[in-house]
Amino acid sequence: MQQRQPTLDPAIAMLDSRIADSERSPDSTDALRQLTLLRRQRVSVQHAARERTALARRLDNAGLALANLRLDLAKLKSSGLESVLNDVTSATQEARALSADIGSALDAVAEVRAI
Repeated sequence: MQQRQPTLDPAIAMLDSRIADSERSPDSTDALRQLTLLRRQRVSVQHAARERTALARRLDNAGLALANLRLDLAKLKSSGLESVLNDVTSATQEARALSADIGSALDAVAEVRAI
């Protein structure tokens, strides 16, 4: 179920290289600003990598849970539950029909009393 996904390691390595280059450059305002920006970008990429890993783990867990549900449903169907459910459905329909008949009978009794 698990597929190989491209990692963000090359992006982090590139940022590390650029940070190292910026740290060796002269201490100008622009260089410091760029260094700060690169460090923030690195933190963001690391955070995205952690989130991606966590989401991939959650997706794998959800896939396993769905597979387990599918197996449980197959077990229930093979155990004869489907016929029991059909019987319950049939009984429910009969109860609704009986309820409608009782309602009609009560209406008829009320109509006769009104006469």
